[in-house]
Amino acid sequence: MEVTASDLRVLVNVLSTVPDDAEPTLVAEVADAIRRGAESALHSRGTGAIIRLRELAIHDVDCSLQKFEEHTAQELKQALEDDA
Repeated sequence: MEVTASDLRVLVNVLSTVPDDAEPTLVAEVADAIRRGAESALHSRGTGAIIRLRELAIHDVDCSLQKFEEHTAQELKQALEDDA
């Protein structure tokens, strides 16, 4: 994962998935959940980001959009605190 500072927008680019043939609709939904999680972590700090994901693991049977959102928010908040 690569995170680059941006204005207040949060953009998520999925560069590759595991498996390679992950359902495009599900990939878009996961990317949106990750964006929401990042927004919750970043907007209170007055910043945005461009997030580029490689080898995003998506399992079509037990994919939890809520977990993607929650874990993204938690991990970004922790990374920002560690960086401060």
